[in-house]
Amino acid sequence: MENKTRTPTLIDQSAAVLGGLVFLLGVVVFAYTGTFARYWADDYCYSAVARDGGLLGSIWEWYRASGNRFSTIFMVSISEWFGSHAIRYIPAFVLAAWTAGWGFFLARLTDALGWKVPRRWAVLLGLAEVFYCVLLAPDRLQSVYWRLGTLHYTFPLALLLANLGWMAGRRRQGGFSWGFAVLSGLLAFFAGGFSETFAALQTGLLGLVIAGLWLMRREGRGGPGLAAGALGSLLAMGVMALSPSNAWRQAAMPPPSSLLDLVTYSLRYAVDFTGYSLRGQPLPLLIYTLTVGLAGFLVFEKHAPRVSPWLALAGVPLSLGLGFALVVCVVAPSSYAGLLYPAGRALMPGRFAFLLGWGGAALCAAAAARTWTAPWKPETLRLVAALLLLAACAYPLRALPLQRAEIALMQVKAARFDERDAQIRAARAAGVMNIEVREVDVVQTLEDLGPDVDYWVNVCARAYYQVSGIWAKP
Repeated sequence: MENKTRTPTLIDQSAAVLGGLVFLLGVVVFAYTGTFARYWADDYCYSAVARDGGLLGSIWEWYRASGNRFSTIFMVSISEWFGSHAIRYIPAFVLAAWTAGWGFFLARLTDALGWKVPRRWAVLLGLAEVFYCVLLAPDRLQSVYWRLGTLHYTFPLALLLANLGWMAGRRRQGGFSWGFAVLSGLLAFFAGGFSETFAALQTGLLGLVIAGLWLMRREGRGGPGLAAGALGSLLAMGVMALSPSNAWRQAAMPPPSSLLDLVTYSLRYAVDFTGYSLRGQPLPLLIYTLTVGLAGFLVFEKHAPRVSPWLALAGVPLSLGLGFALVVCVVAPSSYAGLLYPAGRALMPGRFAFLLGWGGAALCAAAAARTWTAPWKPETLRLVAALLLLAACAYPLRALPLQRAEIALMQVKAARFDERDAQIRAARAAGVMNIEVREVDVVQTLEDLGPDVDYWVNVCARAYYQVSGIWAKP
């Protein structure tokens, strides 16, 4: 009997480890692609203010005159300490932090539930979540490779996961701590300060968790942390709403005339985003769902939730509904700004929420399936599930041609930027303060230097390079 159980266990362990390595490869390739990131569009503006104002002065100057996202300018100021080349490694830093956040959260959550789940499963699922979120990003260049896009919308997801993991761990440890509540609230406040879009997602998610625990009468030890996190997130939204710089933004993108318009457009845009995700990306979504579901099936073999299969199955539509609700939270700030559909980069938190809903639904289905199949031969089930999981984890290899093409394109753009950057710096070193460069495509989907010396990108580049004028001619 011992030999019958050892082989399937070894196979599912191997599937978790090998699958994790394949997903790690996919994430590393994305991180490598990010090394070809350069200064694009708003990067010039942020870096110029960060350099001239210092760490604290730049926050106030930016908040007062240019933008309300106080945490972003803080991170830009820190990155500028390491020189202009640091921008190339921010995508790798964000992806590493995001993966670590997922692993930490899943490990703490399973511990809080009393499940002694091997850490390899948390690592596998964390890598899979990051890989598919990046692969299916509505605009990967702007939300992963562009410094400001990834700081506004992607990096704070790692902070949210770390905070949730900390809260879950606190529930396990027990005891109320004012220090824990304050630090959790401060972390949520800092994370919320990266963008209104993320702050809305964070507030909505923490609110839903609080409501769910209250309905189940399980607020318990994690309640103060959740409440402090929600309060910190709301405070961040309030601080951003009070920024003097909002005046010119609202003049260009006026708020809706009524709350009904805001709700209607938010729901409409959430439906549009969901429909596109289902129609435009069916295969990777299916493989992602199978990966999470099969991993859950193998974990639940020893740690099945103590609920009936029908109750677990009811969690499928509930999880999908909660994911949709979070997507509504994500699109609401853009709807408020002139009833506009969100830009691709602003939909990255929406992709996170969408996959979170589908992943939760897959786990609920796996819990129900595990209970129903309990009378069957466990060795055969584990073997089949492990082999299917291993096959599903091979999907990142299919994405390698896409990644290679993306690398080749980014290399060309980076080379063009480096050539232009060297020309500008050489001219400035020679004492030339009005510089003309050749107009070339250094980045797609973002605005760049043009022939008008007073165009906003040119003005920001002028401040960044500390010259009198700069323009680009064909």
